[in-house]
Amino acid sequence: MNLIMDAWIPVLHRSGKTSRIAPWEVTGFPEDPPLALRFVRPDYNGSMMQFLIGLFQTLFMPDDDDAWQRLLEEPPDIEKVKNRFSEMTHAFRLDGDVPRFMQAYETFGPCNHEPIGSILIESPGAQTLAQNRDLFVKRDLVPKMCLHCAAAALFTLQCNAPSGGRGHLTSIRGGGPLTTLLLGETLWESIWFNILARNTLLDATGNWDLSTEVDIFPWLAPTRSREVNAKFEATTPLDVNPLQMYWNLPRRIHLTLESESCDSCAVCGGQVKGVCTGFDTRPNGVNYSGAWSHPLTPYYRSASGETLPVHPHPGGIGYCHWVGLVVSSEDASRIPARVIRHHLENRADSLALPNKLRVWAFGFDMDNAKARCWYESTMPLIHVPRAQSERYVAWAQKMVGMADLAARSLLNRTRTAWNVKSGGPLDSLGSVTSQFWADTEPDFFAGLELLARDIEKKDACEISLRSWHAILVRAALRVFDEVVLSEPIEHGDPARVSRARIWLWRDLHNKSMNKYLGIATDEGGLA
Repeated sequence: MNLIMDAWIPVLHRSGKTSRIAPWEVTGFPEDPPLALRFVRPDYNGSMMQFLIGLFQTLFMPDDDDAWQRLLEEPPDIEKVKNRFSEMTHAFRLDGDVPRFMQAYETFGPCNHEPIGSILIESPGAQTLAQNRDLFVKRDLVPKMCLHCAAAALFTLQCNAPSGGRGHLTSIRGGGPLTTLLLGETLWESIWFNILARNTLLDATGNWDLSTEVDIFPWLAPTRSREVNAKFEATTPLDVNPLQMYWNLPRRIHLTLESESCDSCAVCGGQVKGVCTGFDTRPNGVNYSGAWSHPLTPYYRSASGETLPVHPHPGGIGYCHWVGLVVSSEDASRIPARVIRHHLENRADSLALPNKLRVWAFGFDMDNAKARCWYESTMPLIHVPRAQSERYVAWAQKMVGMADLAARSLLNRTRTAWNVKSGGPLDSLGSVTSQFWADTEPDFFAGLELLARDIEKKDACEISLRSWHAILVRAALRVFDEVVLSEPIEHGDPARVSRARIWLWRDLHNKSMNKYLGIATDEGGLA
């Protein structure tokens, strides 16, 4: 099976039908173009979008943004794409002789053999199985995979590789990184909006002087591993081409493939020729070290000054993360992914429909080797002219800051109302702020659109902030009432609840909130 020439990518077409296409066909079907991927697992959809972006970034990279825009407006002919991709078919064979896609080039000596289900990131680890603690995700649920699902699972693992014990290394972005992509109206647009021109990537982390295939696709030669060669202790940006960021190989794996037909793939239920039943693995894959900066991931600056990739955390992804995912924070401690920054700073003004894009953020919330949850979210990418962007971002950041103050006040006063220290309903507290953020999200993006439209009008920003403040007050009080008053009265203290609600109202009009609104306050905090 060849992953760039065979038709194995499931897609949804504009007409509503689904089909499987080869990667070189994404620019085909002009009358009924593919709109999105349709793998059965959401993590496969996210990872395989990165696979397609990596393919076009590597094999079809435009020289500059003018060339990029021409191909956006008039996609390349599928025969041209097919011919270019055919030059690299040897790097994308899943089975057969080495090299095999995303699998170690060298043969293994003694190694661990794992069932194929263990390649899924949420699968229970060896320690969990030994202690018989696989309570929610059971062992042996996936005895076989079709080659399509096995290929997607392999790439997903290498992209997101969590810590897996001694020598089982994380991905180039750490375990379970957050990925943020731009989404267009078709699959081609969603791929191409995330492609950077050669002149933009020149200052990316990596060494452009190293330009052989091996410097880009690490499985085409013996692994840069200390187990293979003692000099390969670590792989820094000086050691390989920048494009290897799209094709990192932290795990050394050999898939166990069989030629029998798959009567029932345990993942997708499909029937195709060939199955994968397991894999051999050895520790010490490529140990990526140093200041890598992946184009598809946002970063943050730690207290020690390091720039580190963002990872999802409990609670999901919403507009509370808008600062850092779409725009940089005021102190530049949160930095959006390079593709998003470059689009807003260099491309958006020249597009005919700059506001048709969305940001798709997704990733695993990992606790070391344990996957706690998969999170994903989409949000609009609202564009303002470059001349007004700094002012727009400053006011939008105020909106997020106001919402954060309101959410924290809501949580604190809910604790007060329930007298948590005396053993109140602790299990419900996590949902209080989640409900508040969810309830106010549509109004936030509607407010951003109004702000973008009226950014040049006098007093428009102040009016938008006051309207947003009123929305936050109503939402916080409504959530407080719904959550706190839902408790049986015999479990509560009506006087304490009443006081907590009054304090919440005061919090929502205190000195900190009024500072955002530009209202002078007295020492007591009330206007």
